Amino acid sequence: MKLKLSLALVLLCAIFTTSAQSFKVKWGPEYKKEGGLFSIDYLLGNDGKHFYALSSPLGNAKLQKYDYNCKLISSTPFELETGKGKASISDMIRLGAKTFILLTSRDKKADIENYYYTEMKNGSFNKTIKNFYALPFEFDLVGGSFKKSPKGNYMAVLVNSRGKNKEEVMKAIVFDDNLKLVWEKTIPLKIKDKNISLETYIVDNNGDMFLSARHFDSDEAYKKGLPKFKYIVYRITPTEFINTVIDLGDGTAPWDAGLFPSNGGVYIGGFYTKTSTPRGSADGVFVSEVTNGKAKSNSYPFTEEFLEGLQTKKQDKKDEGISRFNIDYLVLLADGSLSFIAEKYYITTHTVSNGKTTTTYYVYHSEEIVVPRFNSDGKLIVMEKVDKVFSSRSPIIVSYSYFVKDNNIALVYNDFKTRDERKSSGKGRAIYTDISYLSGTGKVKTENIFTSKDVDKYYIPSASMDLGNGSHVIKAIRGKTYVYGIITP
Repeated sequence: MKLKLSLALVLLCAIFTTSAQSFKVKWGPEYKKEGGLFSIDYLLGNDGKHFYALSSPLGNAKLQKYDYNCKLISSTPFELETGKGKASISDMIRLGAKTFILLTSRDKKADIENYYYTEMKNGSFNKTIKNFYALPFEFDLVGGSFKKSPKGNYMAVLVNSRGKNKEEVMKAIVFDDNLKLVWEKTIPLKIKDKNISLETYIVDNNGDMFLSARHFDSDEAYKKGLPKFKYIVYRITPTEFINTVIDLGDGTAPWDAGLFPSNGGVYIGGFYTKTSTPRGSADGVFVSEVTNGKAKSNSYPFTEEFLEGLQTKKQDKKDEGISRFNIDYLVLLADGSLSFIAEKYYITTHTVSNGKTTTTYYVYHSEEIVVPRFNSDGKLIVMEKVDKVFSSRSPIIVSYSYFVKDNNIALVYNDFKTRDERKSSGKGRAIYTDISYLSGTGKVKTENIFTSKDVDKYYIPSASMDLGNGSHVIKAIRGKTYVYGIITP
């Protein structure tokens, strides 16, 4: 017989009290999904006092407000009339001391996408919405979202389009913390279709934008056994458009990377490779500081000790590094150090047949996590990793979420346990939700905070969020019911 949620919570409290764990979960009440089993819910953001979720965004959207005890305070219909049709929520963002909800509405006659905002005050939204930008249909948002500067004094978006001659055209757009347009710039790149991939962009505290891109035109490098692309960092201001090639020296090249702001410039950091293998092979990490059109780079190869458990036997034998690791998040810590989080993630396809019918299904795999940390000068401090193995036919319960406490990174994820690990824990067969705490010392502390038996539900990484105060809201669901919880040290 399954444990009821109320009994599970009592048991959880008992577990936390007796095992002296450094993290705990404070669960809220259990709720039924308003839209039923197939409704879509996701967290929007928080305003420092409440967190907000959007319920059933493909149907009748409702804005749900929860307090920090995970109690539902209100559920309000949120599809506002613009006079030219309805606007739907696209994002929630905090700029300065203000919190805005961003909305979009398509005007097919005018061939534009209108962007609106409404300001949140005292946990309530203003039903009067304001149009702050109109974007022609031909443009798409790079990365699908707006970005804000570290201090929250600017918000920016980069959009792109392929013109009549299939050349890439970019538009950089920057707003202030009242969502008033500061500047915009249209940039024809004159690079043919499929020869460029726009990777990621940021806006700094001066309102300048930086973009990283891959140029697939490096035949000379490919002949040397390196990738056929080169990484370029663009600096975009109202008066400048400067590009810098990231050169790591002979025999190595950037493979996957992200951007961090720096004083008057930008850091680009990630994995480098020594090969041109189709799936990619990371052989170490690098970070480059780009200022005034020049790049100063540092590279650090993986050690044999660090590669233990990360490589396949074939990779080890051929000295191919590691593959299938994707950089998911870039973290700028309070002490000025930089970090990125990369997880081994891949999908396998399976086909079964009973002689009459054939069925194909997919399995989603999320495995080890790699987290290097660099100081403010771009020097490697430590390279940390988390050993885990998890897979599921459901993509919503794989991967991880994270939060930052002081200068430490905490990773939350589902994990399978070996028979000996299950026996040692005394919790038996279940899905284990663990936290790994990375303090930058090279020693990773991992503990279990609950299992699917404890709460009779499954932790959903994609429906979890850093509250920005050393706390983390997580969601667990089963069928048509869900519960939110707050993780605190």
